[in-house]
Amino acid sequence: MDDDICKKVQDALNSVNEQQENLRRQKQYIPPQFVAHATHISQEEFRISVPEVFTGVSSKTEIVPAFSKATQNELNAFKNLLSTLNTKEIEQLKINLPKSPKRVFAISTKQDDKGNPIFDENGVPIPQDGSYAYSLKKCSASICFVDEGIPLLIGFREKYADFENGEKTGHIYIGKGSAFKSEYDNNGNITEFTSTDNMQVIFHMQTTPREAMQHNVQFVMFGNAEDYEKWSEKVRKKEENFETFVSSNSYKITSLQEEILTGRATFINATANGCNPKISGLTRATAKYCELMTLNRIRM
Repeated sequence: MDDDICKKVQDALNSVNEQQENLRRQKQYIPPQFVAHATHISQEEFRISVPEVFTGVSSKTEIVPAFSKATQNELNAFKNLLSTLNTKEIEQLKINLPKSPKRVFAISTKQDDKGNPIFDENGVPIPQDGSYAYSLKKCSASICFVDEGIPLLIGFREKYADFENGEKTGHIYIGKGSAFKSEYDNNGNITEFTSTDNMQVIFHMQTTPREAMQHNVQFVMFGNAEDYEKWSEKVRKKEENFETFVSSNSYKITSLQEEILTGRATFINATANGCNPKISGLTRATAKYCELMTLNRIRM
């Protein structure tokens, strides 16, 4: 029985990966010249966690090691399969769950209309806004993208504080894209790139919330974890899933406006500690909250 369930899982994963390979052929996929891997993990932490990868490697050489991890398409296929299994089969599967291949995940650096990489004044490929957001994901509790792909990190002050004061930073590692394969969503859009090879780093940058804001990343932070969880639970009751791509008039965003108006949450970009606010509804809520606070102080 266990072997049958494991075979079902492996067949489902093989099927989705074959579909992805067919899509790459149909679309005549060409790898990007450069990709960026965004993470909270420093080179020192990589060296400690997987020392075998760095054996005999110069201390000046930086590497992003491949780790066992499923693609989003594999996760979707796995979830679909789970919905067809009974409780006993699911319990058996937990004990015999097949391991995912080791991979490095990345997204391409910024490109022009012809697919050529865009460089900064120092000749470094410019990471996409999403890379800055994912590099700082650990300072928040969830991530989504609003309207035209504006990254929004939502969390609470306790996690954000260490990144705001510089005790912790995010990391973006840039490498060559030649070994990376595209992963497509149901609409045929590339969502991520994966490689089974360790990625040798060409450029490494540490990121802060302030720098991320300059690259369009938006931050909403609740005063505490409890308030964030209460809001998150309300959103989950309205949305079937905790959606990643949302519109500026979605329940997730309008409910954040309400939280800002009550003072339970702060739109960091629209305060003195932030910059480059891009979500107008959150900006208006912040201005209204400041106006109410000023009126209250005058009345007192």
